[in-house]
Amino acid sequence: MTDEQVILLDCDGVIVDSHPKFMRLINAKFGTVFKISDIINYKYEECLGKEISDYILEELWHLEDLYDDAPVPMIIRDMIRTLRDLGRVILISAPMAGHATSKMRFLHRAGFKQSDIVFTWDKAALERAFPGALLIDDGPSFLKRHQGPKIIFDQPYNQGLESEITDCLRAYSHADVYWLAVDLLYPTVSPVVNI
Repeated sequence: MTDEQVILLDCDGVIVDSHPKFMRLINAKFGTVFKISDIINYKYEECLGKEISDYILEELWHLEDLYDDAPVPMIIRDMIRTLRDLGRVILISAPMAGHATSKMRFLHRAGFKQSDIVFTWDKAALERAFPGALLIDDGPSFLKRHQGPKIIFDQPYNQGLESEITDCLRAYSHADVYWLAVDLLYPTVSPVVNI
C-alpha cells in the first residue's frame, strides 16, 4: 500500500442528482407540483406519499436511461480534477438494476475510468481496503459508520444531522468540497505567535 491519499466519492446526490428528473416525471404523471426541496429525508413515503414513493423506488430508480441526459457541469469537472490533485479518487455507487449501463456512460462522460469506479452496497468494504480514506457522500447512514475523515454534501434531505454525525464537515457547494478535503487530508498547524 502506498502513502497516496484515497478519496471515496459518492455518485448520486454528489456528482449527479436524479431528483430533478424524478420531479419532472412525477409531476407529469400525477399532476402534482413537487419540488426537490419537498424531499426532506430519505423516506420518500413521508415526503411525497406512498403511491409516489412506490413509483420512485419501483420504476424511476430502474429507468434504463436514467443518466443519459444528466449534464456534467464544469463545476463537477473542476471538483473532480482538483480532488485528483489531492489523491486517488474512487467513485462509489450502489449497483442498481436497470440503470447501471446509463450510469457508466455518465461516469465516463465525467472523466472516470473503469478502474476508478466501484459499485457496492457495502461502502464499509472500501474503508477496510483503504483505511483512513476520505468519504464524500450525501448519505448520512454511510457517513455515520465511516471511521476516516468525511464530508457530507449538502442536500435538502440530509439537513439537521449534525448531532448524529458530529465529526463530519458539510460542503454547501461543489466548490467547498476541495477546500474541506484539503483541510481534512492535509491539516496544517497554526504557528504560535508570542506577543
